[in-house]
Amino acid sequence: MFIFVIEAALKLLSGGLDYFKDSWNVFDFSILIITMASTIVTLSIGSDKASITSIVRVFRLFRVFRLINRA
Repeated sequence: MFIFVIEAALKLLSGGLDYFKDSWNVFDFSILIITMASTIVTLSIGSDKASITSIVRVFRLFRVFRLINRA
């Protein structure tokens, strides 16, 4: 997750708010925020009650589809 935070930060610094004009960037940023929130929830309530966070993490797989689409 740390790498994705750095990626988003660098893109925001280099492109400013134009970063949000690309729908894939918006998607990546949304997944990043959801993942960070789910990690915080998991750490605060414990792993036994955080099954919803596992479901949310599945959306990170869509990043792979993005890479395949670009190739």
